[in-house]
Amino acid sequence: MENKDINKYLKKSFFTGSVKTLIVSLTTLGLLPLIIASMGMDKYGLVSITMLFGGGVILVDLGISKAVTLLLGKTNNQIEKNRLVADAILLSLGLVALFGILVSMIILFEVPVLGTTLKISAQLYNYIIFMGFITLVTMLINNFCVAILEAYLLMHFVNIGFGLSSIVLHVLLLITGTLGLSDYILVSIPCLSFLLITAYYVIVIANKTMLKMTVPSIQRSKKIIPVSLKFLSIGLVSSIANPLNKYVIILISGNPAIVGIYDMSLKIAFLSNNLLNNLAQPLFGLFSKMDTQSAMVFKTAKRVSLLIFALYCIGVVSYIFIGNIIADYIDFQNRDLLYSVSLILVAGISFSAVSEPFYRVLLGLSLLRKAMIYKSTIILFNLFLFIVLIKLEPGIRVPSAYAIAMIIGSMVMILGVLFHIRRMDIR
Repeated sequence: MENKDINKYLKKSFFTGSVKTLIVSLTTLGLLPLIIASMGMDKYGLVSITMLFGGGVILVDLGISKAVTLLLGKTNNQIEKNRLVADAILLSLGLVALFGILVSMIILFEVPVLGTTLKISAQLYNYIIFMGFITLVTMLINNFCVAILEAYLLMHFVNIGFGLSSIVLHVLLLITGTLGLSDYILVSIPCLSFLLITAYYVIVIANKTMLKMTVPSIQRSKKIIPVSLKFLSIGLVSSIANPLNKYVIILISGNPAIVGIYDMSLKIAFLSNNLLNNLAQPLFGLFSKMDTQSAMVFKTAKRVSLLIFALYCIGVVSYIFIGNIIADYIDFQNRDLLYSVSLILVAGISFSAVSEPFYRVLLGLSLLRKAMIYKSTIILFNLFLFIVLIKLEPGIRVPSAYAIAMIIGSMVMILGVLFHIRRMDIR
């Protein structure tokens, strides 16, 4: 691709991504206080627990969605593309069926996967597990759609979808809380909002790509597995930290309010991270098409990373001064803890955006083993710091261990790729 085409694509993706992040931020900050006021932190914590299951999408996905993006970017043959998507769908359906059996066994034998300290009825407990599974399946479908759109360099439509998803989720939560609807309806809201976005993605794919349904092949689908397993290992070490830390909060606190505060802090942190990541988000699909242009790939990654770092510094310093105002606005009763936890997570999670361009270099150039090794340091340091910080309260201990580990892991990623560039003598 020419420089002008790259710049045009990056600008379009960054613009729609920035608008998406702005909409999500305004929606979240505008409606969250109303949502909390209408239902209370305890009930909001139930929604957070339900959405925790979405973190399991990494396991059910098995790295297939990322493999689809990479493999679609490597071929221009439309028949091959059709077959690839059909075979990937076949694999995904098989994994969903297996995971569904597992969830059924958990509910049937009343396995306490959420611990034994949650003060809710057994019926609601099991329903949360069930809806968590349905939400996970919906997110899996959405991941698959996003993978296709990313391969076709249509990330601006993905950004629109994320923006719509946030609006729908928060509006439905506000309506549910205002009307005082049952907890069963409340924990179903995330799944409903994701399903609406699924419909949007399917319509976009049908109208903006030439993909056609074709008969899948078990024999062909086996060829996807070696690539997907590499992405699975990367996905596990890079994405499992977030749901694991939330799971630990649930187990050691047993307090939906603490879970809700942690979840709100994560929302603020990921809003900041997503704003920075808008610059790096389209790079995977782009780099997967540029594997023979290594010099341009690394040059683009370094340029984007430096820009993200400058914005990161401005953002963190700004939040130090305005974060207490935001926390006070969202939840006056828990403002001090919310400010402390959110500041810790903003500083840690947002820093990962600085290393994101280098991470996408490794993915786009199929250097998956290196990507997995660098990402695995986050889990290792997270565990180590969780032990070291044992004297801290759970509400501070968990986010501190997670945030510091994210910073260290991101530094390892950056230094590792820069060393790789120097060793290859790429300028």
